[in-house]
Amino acid sequence: SWLTEYEFQDDTFFEQYTASLRWAFSQLGIGGTDIEATNEREGTYSLMVALISLVTFSTIISSMTSLVSTLQNRRMEETQQ
Repeated sequence: SWLTEYEFQDDTFFEQYTASLRWAFSQLGIGGTDIEATNEREGTYSLMVALISLVTFSTIISSMTSLVSTLQNRRMEETQQ
């Protein structure tokens, strides 16, 4: 399994879980990278940065979508009058 291949089989459950979450979040962004956290603290930090980035990006996209939708509705109302 990936635990054996990447030598995570002896790590704690928390370390294994954060490693898998870091991998999953990296696939949402620019993709995987060869740069990897070397300890639990770096892994947790990179996971939090990825989560904050994901939430921030999603919020910005949601706001832009709402703005465009509102502008489109106003334009439709103006053309109907």
